[in-house]
Amino acid sequence: MKAMKRKVIDLITVIISVFLGFIWLYPFIIILINSLKNRAAVFSNPLSLPHIYLRNYPAAFKALDFVSSFFNSLFITVASVALITVLSAMAAYALARVKRKTSSIIYYLCAGTMLIPFQSIMIPLVTIFGRLDFLNRFSLIIMNTGLALSLSIILYYGAFLGVPRTLDEAAILDGASTFKAFFKYHAGCQSDDRDSHYP
Repeated sequence: MKAMKRKVIDLITVIISVFLGFIWLYPFIIILINSLKNRAAVFSNPLSLPHIYLRNYPAAFKALDFVSSFFNSLFITVASVALITVLSAMAAYALARVKRKTSSIIYYLCAGTMLIPFQSIMIPLVTIFGRLDFLNRFSLIIMNTGLALSLSIILYYGAFLGVPRTLDEAAILDGASTFKAFFKYHAGCQSDDRDSHYP
């Protein structure tokens, strides 16, 4: 009886999952179908099955300057991630190791900024950057870094709290500076031997 009940529950779960998945994918399916139609067919009946029309793809590829846009996006993404990783890791390391009232204040400020929705600051940010004549790739890198820094600091902060202070003490005894101790650990934090001594 329990096995039958379990099978029914599993079947219902699968049906609900498939239904929700279809709802989520539905807009993408419509976009894909309409991308295979000419303009007249799209406006006449967007939900009709397509007559394969492939001229839209080269036209969009050319109109959007896809290659240049792709490499711009790649450059912005890689630079933003690298900057976020370095800055947030260093900030979180300092917050986790320096126990002062200001450390707690900064931590809670970072947590508080996560409550501000991006949509509420998007237009003011673009307006300010536009007035400064700073709407380019580097401004997007700075914007992405600023928006993602708080969350990244909080994640790194939790990770550094789990790292024993003896690791830092061992590095200092070996003559390493704070920066060297940080970068040595950060570069090898994926190692299985976290308790190993600094070289």
